[in-house]
Amino acid sequence: MKNCLRITFLVLIVSAVRAQGQTVSVSVPIPVNGKFVGRVVAEWLKDGRLMKLTEPFAYIDPAGQRWDAPAGSIVDGASIPQIAWSFTGGPFEGKYRDASVIHDVACVQHQRDWQQVHLAFYTAMLASGVERLKAKIMYGAVYQFGPRWPTVREITQSVVSITGHNLCTNMPAGPPVCINIPIAENRSIEGDVHVRIEVPPPMPTLQEKDFQRLVAEIERMERSDEGAMTLEQIRNYK
Repeated sequence: MKNCLRITFLVLIVSAVRAQGQTVSVSVPIPVNGKFVGRVVAEWLKDGRLMKLTEPFAYIDPAGQRWDAPAGSIVDGASIPQIAWSFTGGPFEGKYRDASVIHDVACVQHQRDWQQVHLAFYTAMLASGVERLKAKIMYGAVYQFGPRWPTVREITQSVVSITGHNLCTNMPAGPPVCINIPIAENRSIEGDVHVRIEVPPPMPTLQEKDFQRLVAEIERMERSDEGAMTLEQIRNYK
């Protein structure tokens, strides 16, 4: 994961050109940290705390995935833990604003895993010109202390059996998953079943009082000969 951030991915835009019967392919590189599409245009709501986007805004991450913040989205910076606001002056101030808007919307939508959302926040900060050291500190804040939600997986698996009220199916890893259904008899069947699984997120290993300790370690390693702290090390910090 840490190495992929240094790779420039290419989005291939294929344009069919009728010249001598050949197709010409044009490659458009995505910047190493991704890029924003449009700009943040919003209005403050009457409560003075919430902000509503009046125009669509988006971020294309280094892997080419698009993160949309549609017009009408309500943002309030709540996805950024307040313990980190001392580094930004607030979630919508300075170079952090665009990344914060994308992060806020993604944390409400839950369309992607929480780990992916926090990583996109990190690369979006770099795309906004935030210094890498500060971006790592903010990444540590959202990863260790920010929102988490269940990871949803939808797979099709063969049915093993129906026993009583339980339909059981084998999973790629771990024990079979059993689902309660209204059946009064025991019988074996064959076929496939579509299973939607919600995997609870792991409990945080750090408390808010540990944030300053994490910040100090990130800053120490940044200055040391052993090398800067990696994103993986930030995720595994205890």
